Amino acid sequence: MTPPPRTEERVDCSHCGLPVPAGRVEIGAEEQCCCGGCRIVFQTLRSSGLGEDYYALRARFDDASGAEPARATGRSYEAYDRETFQDEHVRRIPGPDGAPGLAQVDLLLEGVRCAACVWLVERLPKLIPGVVEVRLRMRDARVTIVYSPEHVALSRIARELDALGYPAHPPGAEEQRELARRAERGHLIRMGVAAVCAGNAMLVAFALYSGREGGIDPSHAALFRWTGLALGWLSILWPGRTFLRGAWAALRTGTGHLDLPIAIALVAGALAGTWNTVTGRGEAYFDSLTVLVFLLLVGRYVQARQQRWAADAVDLTRALTPASWRVGREAGPPRAEAGEGALDERAVGDVFEVRPGEPFPADGVLESGRSRVDRALLSGESEPVAVEPGDDVHAGTQNVASVVRMSVAEVGASSRVGRLMGLVEEGLAHKPPIQRLTDRIAGVFVVVVCGLGVANFLLWSVRADLATAIDHTVALLIVACPCARGRATPLTLAVAVGRAARSGLLVKDAAVFERLVRRGRLLLDKTGTLTHGEPRLVQWTGDPAARADVAAVEAHSNHPIARALVRDLEE
Repeated sequence: MTPPPRTEERVDCSHCGLPVPAGRVEIGAEEQCCCGGCRIVFQTLRSSGLGEDYYALRARFDDASGAEPARATGRSYEAYDRETFQDEHVRRIPGPDGAPGLAQVDLLLEGVRCAACVWLVERLPKLIPGVVEVRLRMRDARVTIVYSPEHVALSRIARELDALGYPAHPPGAEEQRELARRAERGHLIRMGVAAVCAGNAMLVAFALYSGREGGIDPSHAALFRWTGLALGWLSILWPGRTFLRGAWAALRTGTGHLDLPIAIALVAGALAGTWNTVTGRGEAYFDSLTVLVFLLLVGRYVQARQQRWAADAVDLTRALTPASWRVGREAGPPRAEAGEGALDERAVGDVFEVRPGEPFPADGVLESGRSRVDRALLSGESEPVAVEPGDDVHAGTQNVASVVRMSVAEVGASSRVGRLMGLVEEGLAHKPPIQRLTDRIAGVFVVVVCGLGVANFLLWSVRADLATAIDHTVALLIVACPCARGRATPLTLAVAVGRAARSGLLVKDAAVFERLVRRGRLLLDKTGTLTHGEPRLVQWTGDPAARADVAAVEAHSNHPIARALVRDLEE
């Protein structure tokens, strides 16, 4: 077999820009691809007419140092059309007068790297008839797709995303937690490096400051200054590169970003400190710069933890549904035997056994047994409601009195609590007016601060000298940076939403906090909204010695009144 022709000249991939292996170079071909995935994506973009605009945008926004081959896998995604997957991850949007409506699904995408990726994914409605809207969040690569199930299958949409180089995955809670843990570990590592650099840079600076009073050998002073320089540049280029990347992105997109004045101050101070270290005179600045990097990273870590805490508080689906279920003995095929299974194995038609004190795992109909159900989650009423065979029960509500069996009608995102959480997530995804106003003010303020920094530098360069101009300019950029203004508003809203969720209040739109500060009327239609939502022992009449006996008798009962007696009498 004749080996393929080889060439010594480097040939770049037409899609990702990486070198094409010699064995894949096609002599005389205009387009060259380093792998099958890049070829599939390149041909898809060219046939759809989006290639020219996509590559132009990527050349503007992308970072060539992070280039990688396309990840087209060629999977069929047939499982995405199965009923169990649809019930778990797809939310139906009913049409007018009972007509077939739309569907909404969230997916996690691989390979999302820059604004060009966002632009391309959001052009999906132009490629596939039946796709109504696509929104992609770059920070967590989560895409929300609204489509018509009557005109296009979800597997077709997933295959098209795969062909564009973005393999799709259903957003599992464990995957989200793993991504959050990974991001937090990376932030902690950067913060630890910044702390080590700041601590040692301060010790070096302390030695230099002490040497000014008591005298220090010039060789030792030079050693300390060069050590501080190394620590300073290490802090700026490793943990501090977060601010440099943000500033570079702001310059490329022509927008004002909070990282811009920070990066200018860090780079200006580091260059001035380097010059002073080389010349052996003036301040080195690196002790202050390393401490600044560390404190800013600490602030961002606190903000990220608070926002993650708020997001966990809002995500009530894990707390409102059990981790496993018991199949009832009356269940039909394919699960005729009683036993336990994982929650994600639920299917419409299964029969579950729900014991007193347990929440219902899905929406359905009571098959056997009579009990009382606590519906405070959905209705706000604290009084449990009596149910009997044929009555509807909903996921997240709690069985109170006796063992019952239910047949499943809706699971996952299609259940009432799933739709409720979908509305909450959709509302919180939109920025309230106060946050949009704050973002605009912060963007303008960043530009103003940078302009004042330039004017301040020129003024002090004329009135004094270069060193004084640098000192005053760096101080202005650091002190005037609107970090508090730009980060306080989203952080405050996130904490407010999280605390409300932990108190049993689901906030569908964070803009409500802005409206609550104004004068007006608040209408409440449920008594459970104003009360604690659970009975409490108010007064004891009778023999006080019987209190302990009553608490002992009711200790193993799940009835709300029994739990109230045990809670208030156990002392």
